Amino acid sequence: MTVIDGKTNATATVTVGNYPVAVAVNSSTHMVYVANDLSGNVTVINGITNATSTVSTAAYPDAVGINSQTNKIYVGSAGNPGSVTVIDGNTNATTTLSVGAQENVVVDQLRNKVYVTNLAGVTVIDGKTNATYTAPLYDETFALAENVLTNQLYVLDLANDSVNLFSGAAGATPVPFLNELMIAPSDLR
Repeated sequence: MTVIDGKTNATATVTVGNYPVAVAVNSSTHMVYVANDLSGNVTVINGITNATSTVSTAAYPDAVGINSQTNKIYVGSAGNPGSVTVIDGNTNATTTLSVGAQENVVVDQLRNKVYVTNLAGVTVIDGKTNATYTAPLYDETFALAENVLTNQLYVLDLANDSVNLFSGAAGATPVPFLNELMIAPSDLR
């Protein structure tokens, strides 16, 4: 992996695992997390010294999300049956949660929730307890993004060539969006 100094444009090479596919930075701790798909691990890089360590994950890690407020790192793995490895950024201790064949991970730091797309819908992880709930949506939910200010989640549905909007607020009325139906399951909050 190449690290570029934003002030000087000088570069440094940092060795990571086999087939790095995702990277995320915890700006609070200056730690960088690189998902190494074929190595089944994450390379942790100290952003100040470029020193590295390795944390094992479930098979085929391919997505990384960080809650810098809690110093928890969420690593999605596409291996069968699909999981999210939660890394404690203070100790590098891990917990693995089953979420189905995941595709994408989005962290809501404000509400301490993690959203994971999978073949069954969107799995919501409570960042405090690691409890999970899967909101069944479509056959091929693939990518997602959240507007933290409005508490709305945009979910890409490959099977129907559509983007669907879900409100994280309980009790919201479903409204049409991009020729699709928006729903507000109370568990997506």
